[in-house]
Amino acid sequence: MGASEPTPFEAWQAGELTDTQALQAIWSDLREVESDLAPLQAQREHLRDQLSQIIARTGTITLPGFGRATITAPATTISYDRAALTALIADLHETHPEIAARISAAERVSMRSGGLRIEAEREKDKC
Repeated sequence: MGASEPTPFEAWQAGELTDTQALQAIWSDLREVESDLAPLQAQREHLRDQLSQIIARTGTITLPGFGRATITAPATTISYDRAALTALIADLHETHPEIAARISAAERVSMRSGGLRIEAEREKDKC
């Protein structure tokens, strides 16, 4: 059995390809894989949409051999502007007025939509 041809990355590591040659070869491979994945991702989204519609009507369901599916509720995420907090911390070294108001002003609220959640059945659940 003959040795297989090295991958572009292996050839690069061995010094057989320049950085640019390796990048071009690997990037080309990645683009090919991503183009092959696109139809599968579209099919995946279509199937998830169908499951979501059924689960929205039936509610959370557990199917032996498959797992559990549910629709998660929308969620709110709260984050803070790092620059605003950094400025606030700098200010706090000298003075303490209106701390609560300044911290509240740095708050940013964003929404995250809910969606289908599928939990694969774990091996111990099958027993």
